[in-house]
Amino acid sequence: MKLLLLFKLILYRTFWIFYRQVRQEKFEILAYLASWRFDVVRLYGSE
Repeated sequence: MKLLLLFKLILYRTFWIFYRQVRQEKFEILAYLASWRFDVVRLYGSE
């Protein structure tokens, strides 16, 4: 039971940190995702 509570706490903290980062650095994250998609397209295009 304690382990489950600890897991929930870690999950919640991770989500909260991620949520705050998204609010602060929305454009940076969008740029990162766009570049990642571009890399995937380039990788599949080269095959």
